[in-house]
Amino acid sequence: MALARAYKVGVFDTATPLATGATVTTTTPTPILFGVTVATGDCNISAVRVNVLGAAAFPSNASVLASINIVTGTQAGGNAAVSNQLSGVALASNTTFLTAGGTSAAAITGLTLGKILWSQEISFTAGSNWGEWFTPGFEKNIPVSTKFMTPVASGTSSTPQQSVALVNFGFEIPDGLGGVTFDYSRFDQDTYETGLHQMLNGICAQWAGNLGVTIPAVQAAMTVERAWMFSSPGYSISEQMPYP
Repeated sequence: MALARAYKVGVFDTATPLATGATVTTTTPTPILFGVTVATGDCNISAVRVNVLGAAAFPSNASVLASINIVTGTQAGGNAAVSNQLSGVALASNTTFLTAGGTSAAAITGLTLGKILWSQEISFTAGSNWGEWFTPGFEKNIPVSTKFMTPVASGTSSTPQQSVALVNFGFEIPDGLGGVTFDYSRFDQDTYETGLHQMLNGICAQWAGNLGVTIPAVQAAMTVERAWMFSSPGYSISEQMPYP
């Protein structure tokens, strides 16, 4: 069990605190808080909280993974984070921290992930959060002279493969006496497919915004099939419509 002075430190805790989070734009781990213990004292993490701040848009069906990791490498960037003492006789924390957020937010680079001490996945939506208290005796211990960080990686977002019948035109007109006539006057394929292209462009633009990718990338992944079905003798012909 860790018996020591308690401190709180977070991404917002620069010398002038500011609720500006660390920016994570890739699916690779991105440091948001970095710490180093001294040669004469270790560090025990008793609780952790993570959350997603609001943004203009979020990928759909996505998540982020937060973790605490031992790291190696030479740190660059970031701003000094202030450890706020919560109890005991006043004494500055021996463990020092850097943040990628707060006032004058700056990315932390140059680090390589090592051992994972803790991780938690949360949904990639505004206000999503997770808080965890480690039972006394099960704190996450950071040994002396050790670098560690809290990285976050945004999960890959994808749109499930789906199919949809956009429109059905019937050309057969039964006369009720067993006879069938065909009427094609109500359907102009070129006119219809011009409108279909416009509709699909709007759908692709929406998906691209949700997924954080380019519109051409979504369009390239979309296929549109033409299907001509005959009730007698009961067969169909299909082909791919050129798109985009």
